[in-house]
Amino acid sequence: IESRSIGSYVEEEINLKGRLFVTAALRFDDNSAFGQNFNATAYPKASASWLISDEPFFHASSISTLRLRGAYGASGQQPGTTDALRYYGAVGGKKNGVGTTGVSFASIGNANLKPERSTEFEAGVDAGLFRDRLSIELTYYNKLTKDALILRDVAPSLGASPNQFVNLSEIRNHGFELAISSRIIDNPSVAWDLTLSGSTTKNEIVDLGEGVTPIFVGFYQQHRSGYPAGGYWAPTISFNDANGDGIIDQSEVSLSDSSVFQGSAIPTKEASLNSQLAIFGGKVVLGTQFDYRGGHKVDN
Repeated sequence: IESRSIGSYVEEEINLKGRLFVTAALRFDDNSAFGQNFNATAYPKASASWLISDEPFFHASSISTLRLRGAYGASGQQPGTTDALRYYGAVGGKKNGVGTTGVSFASIGNANLKPERSTEFEAGVDAGLFRDRLSIELTYYNKLTKDALILRDVAPSLGASPNQFVNLSEIRNHGFELAISSRIIDNPSVAWDLTLSGSTTKNEIVDLGEGVTPIFVGFYQQHRSGYPAGGYWAPTISFNDANGDGIIDQSEVSLSDSSVFQGSAIPTKEASLNSQLAIFGGKVVLGTQFDYRGGHKVDN
């Protein structure tokens, strides 16, 4: 199978007095993996950055640099090379008691298949304090993905492949990112840098698609509207030592009739602490890093 892509890109950058920077761009893409009924798509982007600390009116002795920034952009994820194609596979069979070879649908394809499209907005502030011995970066982001590519089960009665790629769901991710870097010690023989970074993420399937029932991903995970993508779902288990003998037997354990949401499979909180110590003028560097991930479930 041959895969081809064609595109064009135009960008304009503006610099005003070395303090305000504006960028705007537009990209056009077409790919052979798109369905026959879908044409090329366009992805715009724009960003702006304002270095307030260089403005004449700015007077703050403890703040070395202060920058406000914002950006908006669109991007896409193209389908797999054969996801939109209808093709056949060889199968064995018998005719009049004699072995023979036939064909059946290996994939029913999707002529309307189009790229997964994401738009993201972010805004943030960067600050350098105490002659840039301490720097802070804070960012808020909000990303919305529409026409997400989902491998959906197909009814066996169609006599075709068991599943099909379709553009269904709408997924949102938003949260904050923070990074604090500092130079604790700064002299020719010893330098010690300490960096703390962290982020929060909320993932939610806003809309799974009209008339689409929850999609199972493995045994415990599901895509379901109003919940994180691939979240864990399972019956709840409760028990009660009714006879007070200190032993829980089968009759004292109850299982819920239906599965309930257990938690996100995607970490909602992440943090990292990095320490780097350089001695003897940087000839010896000692580093230590601690990482944390939480707010989610792990199938174990």
